[in-house]
Amino acid sequence: MRRFRLKKRAKILLTAIAIFVAVGFAGRHYARVSNGQVLIQLDYTEEGQLLTESDIEAIVNDFRRGDSLATEPGAINLVALENRIRQYNFVEDCQVSRDLKGTLVINVKQRKPVARVMRNKGGSYYISDEGKMIPTSDKFTARVLIITGAGTDSLSNLDTLVQPYGKALVNVLNYIDKDPFWKAQIAQIDIDKDMQLTLYPTIGEHLIEFGEPADVEKKFRRLALFYDKIIPAKGWTAYHKVKLGFNNQIVCE
Repeated sequence: MRRFRLKKRAKILLTAIAIFVAVGFAGRHYARVSNGQVLIQLDYTEEGQLLTESDIEAIVNDFRRGDSLATEPGAINLVALENRIRQYNFVEDCQVSRDLKGTLVINVKQRKPVARVMRNKGGSYYISDEGKMIPTSDKFTARVLIITGAGTDSLSNLDTLVQPYGKALVNVLNYIDKDPFWKAQIAQIDIDKDMQLTLYPTIGEHLIEFGEPADVEKKFRRLALFYDKIIPAKGWTAYHKVKLGFNNQIVCE
């Protein structure tokens, strides 16, 4: 008899847990924000803040006005709101929830810019570490390397960054961004009409002919030898050009 009662209680407990989980998921999808409060938490990198809490508040307010599914005051479709915020150019990801006090909690991760493209024909935009084009902000300026040159107009076609060349270029940008030395040393990349890269360092008067955005690790290893071995022996003014486009070679002029 006692064993039967224990099994019965366990069954009731499991049923209660299942109901609680189901209600939790339902509330995750569609919830009533009882106290009317909104908490916005922004996650952005040291390169710069491109969006503000006011930007997200504007999206939330616009969403609330147009939410045709709202059947009672304060009700809001959390999943639909997440998707709406994710559509914003500067947003990489978004999570929306409601805490026990009824506060709407919005966590937003900003896209990380790794370069700013200054178009040869005018105008500019950022490239994110995911290879997305991000418009510039009139509120903030990200501290990232600059891309210039005749090739920027071809680069600015909407589908270029998802093509093999665009992906290879983003790989170069991320390699520089993730290495403290190269991030500090490389200030600008010029892309010529043949889509070849030339790097401009912050220290030294030499140019670095990188060539195609390929063999990234090998080329930077050769460039590191230039700074570690050749510069200490010859000095910063000995060469005005460093060429990395030759297989397993570094050519200094």
